[in-house]
Amino acid sequence: MGLFQAFTTESMLEAIDLLKAAVEFDPDYAYAWLWLAQLYKMAPLAIDDRLPLDWNQLAEEALAEARRIDSSLPAVLGMEVNQYTHSNQWMQVEETMKEARSMELSMDPGLPFFYGIFLIHVGRVEEATNMLERARLLEPMAAHTARMLGFAYLMNGRTEEALEEYESAWRLDNVIRSVGSSEGLVAALTCGDREIIRKWLDRAIEFAGGTELDFYVAMDEWFDDRLAALAWLRDSHEKGDIDTIYHFLPTWAAYYGDTQLALEVMERLPDSWGAWNPLMAEVRQQPEFKVIDMRVTARKIGKARMGNSCCFYRG
Repeated sequence: MGLFQAFTTESMLEAIDLLKAAVEFDPDYAYAWLWLAQLYKMAPLAIDDRLPLDWNQLAEEALAEARRIDSSLPAVLGMEVNQYTHSNQWMQVEETMKEARSMELSMDPGLPFFYGIFLIHVGRVEEATNMLERARLLEPMAAHTARMLGFAYLMNGRTEEALEEYESAWRLDNVIRSVGSSEGLVAALTCGDREIIRKWLDRAIEFAGGTELDFYVAMDEWFDDRLAALAWLRDSHEKGDIDTIYHFLPTWAAYYGDTQLALEVMERLPDSWGAWNPLMAEVRQQPEFKVIDMRVTARKIGKARMGNSCCFYRG
């Protein structure tokens, strides 16, 4: 766990090697296979390009081994839900959850955590909040749960509680510092408190890189100059230099009151995750948003090659 939380290339590779040694020693140790699957899923975020491996395939193979040992383990079902969610196989998620009818009796936090993430994906935010709160009760010091609970609270309009969860996640885990500072900044923008925004903007700059770093440095420079900030955002959009920041650019456009720019960015790169915080309320009221949202749904269904659908449009 300590090696994982260090979240460097070296620490992740060492953690993976230790778990590989564990499953070689005991091939029927299901939880070691599950941890290995989880590390493989997280590896692309921490490990540099020196190992051009198919981490997702390795994760699926490790999960298959855990399933072979005990397919009824709540932790195994949770990882299955995670895999199906990220491949947009929503019907399979619900089928898996039918196998977890005794979840309320389980003390494993993984299943409610991953099911909570799925529920966020399909727009069932109230249910997601309940699931994630259950996961936190089972594992109070889990930073990843605090992070996702912060997201669910934000989608529910509970901005202060969202910021508390993001702050908790930040203090608990280096992994969250690497991947969650931008999300904390979105919550800060939503609350509108200048001091809190500046704190999270500094954190985002500290852990960003590449185009994302350029984006946050520009927002830091032009933070108090609305017109200059919007000019920079529009210029980046028109140049096409936004692929790594498209989740966050519409939120900044909305923060500065440019609904049209937010819609233009979302039209180019539709995304369901960034659209539902309270700051985007005016954007969601525009007729163009419904078209964008339907494109998100169609894209997910197309990727999954399945008949079920879930539109995020709420009117």
